[in-house]
Amino acid sequence: MDADTTTVPNSLKGLVIRIALFALMERIGYPLGEDQRDSRRNDNSYLIRINDDQLRFELPDISAGTAEMQPGAGVDIVTRTDRHPYTRRGMDGLL
Repeated sequence: MDADTTTVPNSLKGLVIRIALFALMERIGYPLGEDQRDSRRNDNSYLIRINDDQLRFELPDISAGTAEMQPGAGVDIVTRTDRHPYTRRGMDGLL
């Protein structure tokens, strides 16, 4: 999905947080409520669908492929040759 294997797609961040939270709750011996168990079952079925390649995700920030770099758009820069007349010397006597 991404060149950096430690990143998580934005659409899966909530899922990853819930998995980590439920794993920590289990580890410290805190019992899961009925809603949390239902959520965990739903998350597990979602992970199975992801594993079976039934879901698509957003494009990665840094793709792992070797795609060609697209040419950049040319930008014209407009500059002025004369400087702003409001300097200390040009404003002398006005104050």
